[in-house]
Parts: sequence; C-alpha cells; structure tokens
Amino acid sequence: MPQKNSIKNYSAGGFYHLYNRGIRGVGIFNDEHDYASFLFQLKRYLDPEFREARFNAKTGETIYMVPNYVYKDVELLAYCFMPTHFHLIVRNITEIGSTMLMRRVISNYVTYFNEKAGLSGGLFDGIYRCVQVTTEEQLLHLSRYIHLNPSKLVASLESYSYSSYPFYTGAKNMHWIKSDYVLEYFSQTSYSNSYREFVEAYKATDNEQALIKSLLLD
Repeated sequence: MPQKNSIKNYSAGGFYHLYNRGIRGVGIFNDEHDYASFLFQLKRYLDPEFREARFNAKTGETIYMVPNYVYKDVELLAYCFMPTHFHLIVRNITEIGSTMLMRRVISNYVTYFNEKAGLSGGLFDGIYRCVQVTTEEQLLHLSRYIHLNPSKLVASLESYSYSSYPFYTGAKNMHWIKSDYVLEYFSQTSYSNSYREFVEAYKATDNEQALIKSLLLD
C-alpha cells in the first residue's frame, strides 16, 4: 500500500505542498550547516544568477559553472526547515518541475548528510509527499501554517533563520522566493504588515484546522 500522498500527479501551473520527515523521526537538520546546505541546494537550482565555483587544478584558475537549473520549470513560494522535517510550497511551470527539483535537492542533500555523519542509506521517511493546493484559501492558510512551525522555538518568527517568513515581511529579500503569489491577496500599500498580522494574530478554528489537516502528513 503506497504511503498517503506518495503518488504524484502533477500539472503545469499547479501549486503543491511538498514535505518529508526523517526516517523513524530522526533529525535531518542537526546544525546550522545542515540547514544552510539544504537551502543552498534550493538556491543552486532555482536562482538564475547562481554560478558554481569550480577549481581547475591544471590551470590554477577558478571557473564558474552554470548548474542544471530548474527555475524555468518550477517556482518556490515558501519554505520552512524544522529539525525533523521540511515544508515547501511550489508552483509547477512545467508538469515535471517539482520532480526535477526534488530529485536534485534530496539526492544532493542525502549525499552531503551521509558523508558528514559517516553514514549510508536513506535519511528520509520514504518518498517525499505532496498535496495539490487547489484553492486560494488553501494556499493562504498553508503558507501561514508553514511559517508558524517554529513558533515554539523562537520568540520572534522573523528571527527564525530557516524559514521564508522574513521574505514575506520585508525583513529580507531574495528574488527567487516567489512570495507575490501569496502577498497579492493582501493590501498592496502595506502587504508585509497585513501578512504579518494574518500570521501572528492567528487563532485556530475547527474549520481552519480541518483545511490544514487535508494538506499535511498522516
């Protein structure tokens, strides 16, 4: 029996919640280098300005290689990395965009993690999961849920270094994080403050909890 949300039927233009956790609940991010490495892999393939430095031993020169980009195939709207799991919201530009991105990121990160820890084998709890986000309401509530994940770890959500929330409030800027898909639903004159209030003043209702549950892990 396949795991819930492990079978992926993607479409061009579709929005998706992609997520996974460590096998048997183990940590997948153990220090700041782990978090930075996962974010680096996302940037590596989604930032069209990214160039990868490679040292040429024969010439003694550093050359800058163009990686195998997927920014023309998929966009990243939001993310949050927690010690035992991660969440991404993406929009497919092409039907296979999400698949291309996750294959690159997960494979490279597991290689990095195992080499660092002297381990081998799988790190994640099976194939990453996905749920299609089909309504505006789902998109807005999912972005809030993801950005609220670290609320018990930090005094200020904006201070959490491993979430896209600071890019939504205007505290940071990164052109390859496509926050406008969510922020366009808020006041155009003060969207960062409007979104901040939407997230930080949140009081859960039964209907909202049911909506979020439909987009999450078992």
